[in-house]
Amino acid sequence: MKVFPVDLISMNTDNNAVSELKVQKELEDAFRKVDDRVKTYVFLTIEETVQTVRKLEGPTQVLVTGSLHLIGGFLEVIEAK
Repeated sequence: MKVFPVDLISMNTDNNAVSELKVQKELEDAFRKVDDRVKTYVFLTIEETVQTVRKLEGPTQVLVTGSLHLIGGFLEVIEAK
């Protein structure tokens, strides 16, 4: 099981649900119901996300959703290289 820094986790959230990305996967399923042609991915880390996005070929649109901390972290990682 992945251990997360305490300051990044809501104390009202089940640790297993967090490590299994339960909410994120439920939202991914809901998004697919809107348009099943869209490719969706759920990643545990920002770094893994950026690595995968950089490997995609052709025109790509990326939608990152979440807190300001997540979006800020994503921008920091993607602009680092």
